[in-house]
Amino acid sequence: MAMPPLPVVRVPPPTAEQAAALQTARAYLTFAGTQVASVLLGCPPLNSDTAALAEFSSLLLRSAALCEGVLDLAADRDRP
Repeated sequence: MAMPPLPVVRVPPPTAEQAAALQTARAYLTFAGTQVASVLLGCPPLNSDTAALAEFSSLLLRSAALCEGVLDLAADRDRP
């Protein structure tokens, strides 16, 4: 069964101020996600807290990647 095509949603490019905020957020989220992940490298005991910490680190790093993607999208639109 063929999937129907997904609608195209145009995301407005960030303003200069928003782009600066995205860069700041990306830097912080990358730093925080990496710091949380480094705790896991110490091989803490596996329990629900460790699982939550791993998920939190993953969410931070994914959020940083999302910020980077929006910035890249805006940069691609600015190219001729």
